[in-house]
Amino acid sequence: MAILYNFAEERFLRAIKRIAKSRIDAAVLRLEADRGTLRGLQQAGMQDADIIGLLGQAARMADAQLHPEGMTSIWGEYHLVLIGSREELLSESMKLIEALSNHPVCGKISWRAILVRVFPGEAQRTLWCVASYDLAPINAPAVVWVEPYPNDD
Repeated sequence: MAILYNFAEERFLRAIKRIAKSRIDAAVLRLEADRGTLRGLQQAGMQDADIIGLLGQAARMADAQLHPEGMTSIWGEYHLVLIGSREELLSESMKLIEALSNHPVCGKISWRAILVRVFPGEAQRTLWCVASYDLAPINAPAVVWVEPYPNDD
């Protein structure tokens, strides 16, 4: 039996743990492709391989522009660990969303950047914070800052 090991996932988790322990300012950027626009592309006849290529292009743009400490992906969503103050990360994320929205290929999708603050001393609390459900009604490009709850949910 073969075991698939995800080195990107390990690097991503190590970065969050290290940052939480050090208590430096940081966030996990969840770069999300709007599911509605993805479905629209499929319904318009775009092949899955082309959609995957488009998503990969967005990931490469995010990586090149933001230089994350760690990065991992799930279909249509990229998680990047970024060091910086809230103001710096919001500004850089807005620039990324603007670049993606204006890109001739990536602009076919509506993007959201959800920044989840790395909770000082508790990496797991950061990972458990999933704001996507509350933000699902947003159908336009957006940048949002989220603070994990300081107590048990």
